[in-house]
Amino acid sequence: MANPVINIDEIIAEFGAQYRGGGIGAQNLQTAIFQPEETRGLFMPWPTEDTVAYKATASITRVLQAFQKQFTPIGTAKFELEKIPLDRVKIDEYIAPDEIMPSFLGFLAGMGPVDRTQWGIVRYMIEQLIVNQYKEDLEVAEIFKGVTGAVTDGTAQLTGKSINGIRKKIRDGNTAGKTKKITMGTVPTDPVEFVEYVEDFINSIDEKYRFRLSGLQMNKTLRTRFKTGMRTKYNMNYNQVDSLVHVIDAENVEVNGLASMAGSDMIFTTFKQNMAAPEKWGNNAGVFDMQKFDRGVKLLSDWWIGVGFWYLPWVWHNDQDLA
Repeated sequence: MANPVINIDEIIAEFGAQYRGGGIGAQNLQTAIFQPEETRGLFMPWPTEDTVAYKATASITRVLQAFQKQFTPIGTAKFELEKIPLDRVKIDEYIAPDEIMPSFLGFLAGMGPVDRTQWGIVRYMIEQLIVNQYKEDLEVAEIFKGVTGAVTDGTAQLTGKSINGIRKKIRDGNTAGKTKKITMGTVPTDPVEFVEYVEDFINSIDEKYRFRLSGLQMNKTLRTRFKTGMRTKYNMNYNQVDSLVHVIDAENVEVNGLASMAGSDMIFTTFKQNMAAPEKWGNNAGVFDMQKFDRGVKLLSDWWIGVGFWYLPWVWHNDQDLA
């Protein structure tokens, strides 16, 4: 059995191994600050009962031509299938509720029913800690940077090895020659030069697509650099732009800073309808099978999640962080 997830050694050391009544309750607790989900919200939800999601993109070549009596068809239709595999993930935790009884945290035992799954500590752990930590894990380590690895029976997988994230999908697409890489070179550290870098990047995309893009994704540090550069370049003497987070010649393109992309100089863009986040059994993410184990409680949950693009030629990215 794994070690329980409650560690109250410091509480006991500071306040003693005794329960203190007299109005102590939830108001005496505050939770840690968790990183919320940001990236997956940009992708369209795609509930599925399958472990691989598919969509085909249809196109046709030129059909219009000058008139003549002879029948001269020229259009050729093409259907290109893309798949987004889902990865199975889980949460396993073990809570030993009795550890809190002789301590400052004793109020979380409630009225102390025999059934430990009914103790307040279990609900608190699930709602305030475990679910929020799952969202942070997904955002910080998996949704962009994740690369699946081999699973060893009986050993928890390492951080960043649970799903294949966005960066891997772009890297694989680039290697296969499917995505649209725009060679821009090293990202400038000067804010004004970075604004010009972003403007050149967007202007390199054909007008047919440029004004349909839904946003430009980058890390939060680069987004701040972009805002600083916009303020300096366009609003130094008088306001020439209303928004510091939109590309001036393509107002539809908003610069999004994502926690998931921290440390990466990759920037990428596509259409909203091209971004998908398929999931199977998605409602399980906040629901647990609570199993009694002696005087402890096992929490088990598992589901399938994925992230990717339906048509890789509609994904534009710079030439950074591709290896």
